[in-house]
Amino acid sequence: MARTEPDRTDDDAVVVAHVRSLERAHLGGRRHVFESRMKEQRRTQGRPGHESRPPSAHTPEVDLTGDR
Repeated sequence: MARTEPDRTDDDAVVVAHVRSLERAHLGGRRHVFESRMKEQRRTQGRPGHESRPPSAHTPEVDLTGDR
């Protein structure tokens, strides 16, 4: 089943733009910093499947420059 985006209103666009502006100003443009830090703190070190990044993330084919 294909996942579709919900319809967005102009108000949604304004909120999203404001949040992105705050992220750029206070987090250097990095998104989801709180969640990422929390997951890293809770991660079990050294257990298979508990790696912070999947093995494929360490290959040169991964694009780390785009905003997702």
